[in-house]
Order: sequence, then structure tokens, then C-alpha cells
Amino acid sequence: METVTIASTSFDTYATIVQADDYLLASIDFAAWDANEDDAKSRFLVSATRLLDRQSWQSDYNTQAERESITDIVNASILLANEFSNGNTALLGFGASEAEVKRLKAGSVETENFRSFNSKSFTGSKTTDFPDAILAMLKPYLKNQSFDAFAASFGVSGVGIASADYGLTA
Repeated sequence: METVTIASTSFDTYATIVQADDYLLASIDFAAWDANEDDAKSRFLVSATRLLDRQSWQSDYNTQAERESITDIVNASILLANEFSNGNTALLGFGASEAEVKRLKAGSVETENFRSFNSKSFTGSKTTDFPDAILAMLKPYLKNQSFDAFAASFGVSGVGIASADYGLTA
């Protein structure tokens, strides 16, 4: 288990600062990452670890010890830390207010909702919206995050349709 130290306290992480520096060295935004002090890098790595630890993992990856043996998960934690260092805290739920897109108007027709259309409480989403590159690394290890199939019956035949009929696949 990797650790970083912040104010003389050790915290578990998926990667060390040295590992993150080495991995991000070839990234186009390495200079921005490298400009951070080690204390800030440590905080970004701890935040990435905590975010990953809150995800729903497949049964073979329920513990951090199991997950840290997977290179893709370790690298995803580094990319998440880099996202945080670039100011992308929306992944942590610190994004824009839900009031941002809660009102729509077209001509004389207007609708206003208590919550924004994009909020997780409105959409029912309980998953983290990872950037595509990070999701590609994590998806093989996360529990299925696609829509549960839902059926709608038509007529009296009881024949229904599921999300797969609309091209929504896992």
C-alpha cells in the first residue's frame, strides 16, 4: 500500500508522488503538475484515492489492496490527481450549483424546476462522471454502471421493450 505524508500524518494512496511524477512526465500538462508543491500533490493523490474508494467495484476488487495491484487503477488515480491539480473539482461534487440549468424558456413557454436538469438528484445518477480516458481505465473493474433495463408494456400482449432495444447497452 502506497502512502503520502501531509503535516506528519500518513495517508493511503494508490500512487506516490514519485510514481505520479514519472507517469505524468510525458503528459502535455506535466509542467502544470510539476509546478505544484509536494504537499499539494499529496492532497491531490489522497483526494483521488478517496474518490476511487467510494466507487462500486466488482467483487474481485473490493479492497484497496486488490485494486492497487491493477496498473490501470493506479494510473487512473494519478490522472484523477492531475485533474484535481488543474482545478477540476466537479468530480468531487464541488462543481457548479444545481441552480445553473434549472430554468428553460422557449418563446412564451417556460419551465422551472426545483433542481437542475443535469443534477444527479434530478437524473437519479449515483455514479461519478469520470473523464473518458479515466473511465476507459476503470470500467473493466467497476460494477456495471449502465441503465438498468426497464420495460414498458404495450397493448394487452404483455410484450415489452427494454433499454437494449434502443441501443442502450452496457
